[in-house]
Amino acid sequence: MKKSLMITAGIFYFTSLAMYGVAQTAVQAGNRIESSEPLTVRFLGSRGDWLVFRVEVKTGDIDHSTLQIDDAIEGELYSNPIHTNSRSQVMKIEKRDNQVLDFRLFSGKKVYTKTYTTDSNNKLFQKGIAVL
Repeated sequence: MKKSLMITAGIFYFTSLAMYGVAQTAVQAGNRIESSEPLTVRFLGSRGDWLVFRVEVKTGDIDHSTLQIDDAIEGELYSNPIHTNSRSQVMKIEKRDNQVLDFRLFSGKKVYTKTYTTDSNNKLFQKGIAVL
């Protein structure tokens, strides 16, 4: 009984370590985890006066999809129909104080949105989480 309890505890310990390692690898990898979401926006960094994002769109079989990027002050910055079921591109957007950027994918009757904001110190936030 004691031996089987020790084996069970050992298995639990090594399983916990393995799961912790997987979680740490995912955190260290940043946003490299494959997403099943139709719209994935990754902040790649700030280059001079520009914010650089990688935008990935997966529309599946839906023919009528549009990618749109809006600025709260400037209005529409980009709008383009998507004619393929998968697309990835790098976007450079001029950096400003207190900027609000909405990345929207209109796919069929659904709208997917990712929002990024900057503060007066040019820190970038996504849904309240600092990413810069």
